[in-house]
Amino acid sequence: MIKLITLIFLRSDILKKIRGSINSKYLAISIILTIVVAFNVFLYVFDKNVMPRAMELGSADMRAKAIYIINSNVQKLFKDDNIKYEDMVKIDRDKDGNIIMMQTNTVKMNTLASEIALNTQDDLREFGALGFKIPIGYVVNNNIIAHYGPKITINMRPIEDIKISYSSEFESAGINQTRHKIYLIAETKIMLNTPLLSRDEAIRTEIPILENIIVGKVPETSINIDGK
Repeated sequence: MIKLITLIFLRSDILKKIRGSINSKYLAISIILTIVVAFNVFLYVFDKNVMPRAMELGSADMRAKAIYIINSNVQKLFKDDNIKYEDMVKIDRDKDGNIIMMQTNTVKMNTLASEIALNTQDDLREFGALGFKIPIGYVVNNNIIAHYGPKITINMRPIEDIKISYSSEFESAGINQTRHKIYLIAETKIMLNTPLLSRDEAIRTEIPILENIIVGKVPETSINIDGK
């Protein structure tokens, strides 16, 4: 009888341990599943809401910086080389002083275009490698924590060579006077990269570089600076 009672208690104790072990396993599995689900929900929200917002903010800043780099290189080169209108355009007149032709210095223009493109490409790569950092608080549009929290880094790299071209326009500047403006056009494409997203951005900027007041009538077919 005593042995029977002892066996019953032992069996009961074993069953409790088994149930406890099973419950512990279920609890562990439940915790793991909860963590996995929560992590996936976090990634989904981060990917669908936070990263697109970060990309939009980063894109605006990167585009502005890329255009600033291009403009700075153009202005620096023209200032350092002291380039004047006469270096780029030659005006031919007849014996009466009438304009018969305006010729562009294509060699000079092509040399400048190559130098600007090369310098700008290097500067864009250097800046893009450093990247642009945006605080999470700013991305989620919370004014209280706008400058706090982990930072999302957005990198940039040029994916096309910079294309340089020129254009010009004439406008009246008074009686028998015409203002001639020359523009430099720079175009390229960059890729923006974040931890979860990437996209291409086309960059185009038109920079006024030279102008001159021309006295006399300018023929409509006097100059073809843009190659069209």
